[in-house]
Amino acid sequence: ASPSLPPAERCRMLRALDDRLGFKFRYHVLDPRNAGHEIKAANFPGQMRLYSGFASKTWTKALMLLLTGSHEVPDGADFELPFYREYRPEDYALFHNDVDGSNKYRALCMNYWLSKQVASANGDAAASLGGSFLWCGHVDSTGRFPEARRLPPAWNTASLFAPHAGSWHAVEAVQESAPASGLRRLSFTSWLSAPRPPRA
Repeated sequence: ASPSLPPAERCRMLRALDDRLGFKFRYHVLDPRNAGHEIKAANFPGQMRLYSGFASKTWTKALMLLLTGSHEVPDGADFELPFYREYRPEDYALFHNDVDGSNKYRALCMNYWLSKQVASANGDAAASLGGSFLWCGHVDSTGRFPEARRLPPAWNTASLFAPHAGSWHAVEAVQESAPASGLRRLSFTSWLSAPRPPRA
């Protein structure tokens, strides 16, 4: 679809595609924790320090204080270790809401963007290169997405949201011209997971 297509229309197209195909994605995970992977932990000391920080209860308490006004962390709640991703040309993530069906639920999603900012006189260059975070939100009774927004993944910025049935979003396909224009779409994602409350 053309980058000039309004975000709400892009969300409608992605929803129709999801009805036919389900969730599809293509990206490169930069994860030195995988045994036998060509990326070695020793070559990424900063990344490993980040893993250590996310595993810290102090970090979890600090973020809880920022978000809720209380440093109390529910029993069993913790941050999943972040996954680094690089979206290369033609990489994408289609329509999804990050809801997890396991014995824990994702109470919070954090995406942290490390992409180099692409300068533009009209402000549209980053969107035209793809890789934007497309927030769709909930679908209303008419099948539209009133909350739809496109967010280019600017350097040193983050998005936070609570995954639920209406937290629909996607990552737009990175265009072939992105590397030559200076865009390298890097990010990491982590989720605050908590035990599901017992059923009545």
